[in-house]
Amino acid sequence: MSFEQITPDVAAERLEAGGAVLLDVRTMPEWTALRVPGAVHIPMDELPQRYQELDPEAETLVLCAHGVRSAACADWLVRVGFERVANVRNGISAWSGRLEHG
Repeated sequence: MSFEQITPDVAAERLEAGGAVLLDVRTMPEWTALRVPGAVHIPMDELPQRYQELDPEAETLVLCAHGVRSAACADWLVRVGFERVANVRNGISAWSGRLEHG
């Protein structure tokens, strides 16, 4: 099983429709500086210890700065049993929706 690749615009639409969870896997300094409102923050290096905080039944959209770390995390989530996982290509750098600063 693999994960889906989606654009930031598609991710924003799915979040707006409800039911999807946006998982931000960037570092704490990145998160503190800029974030998508309502996103769940679990840094990539903490994911193996904290993934149980996520609902494996919910659609999980994984976000990082440019889409590389999030792709690795999306792959890992699929391998531990998450079935509805998507990587947000180009990450927050291409996000056109609302953002919170600092």
